[in-house]
Amino acid sequence: MHAVIFTPAARQELVNQGLPPATAEYVVRLHGAEAPAVARLARSNRSLAQPIVPGHPALRAQLIHAIQRELALTLTDLLLIEQSIAVPCAIFAQFAARRTRGCGAVPARERGARGY
Repeated sequence: MHAVIFTPAARQELVNQGLPPATAEYVVRLHGAEAPAVARLARSNRSLAQPIVPGHPALRAQLIHAIQRELALTLTDLLLIEQSIAVPCAIFAQFAARRTRGCGAVPARERGARGY
């Protein structure tokens, strides 16, 4: 976790990059100086700008950020590294039940891009 003291300027920077205000604040509070990297990922691929679970501000881009920048290699790594996202277990279970097919391909693809 890279949490820092929230600043309106950091939030506004992410809003200017296209994140909704509540999501921008959430990402800044969790990722601090890495928040712009998460926002860049969200801008680079429309699907990464979507929430992990509808109604929760955690973005799919945060999971890719964990793979690319925090060395998550497995789904367990993602859960451990991104536990700061604080997605309640019931919400994550709902997401996992709908999305498990093919989810192992994302970490593998990202590892391949980094040459692991």
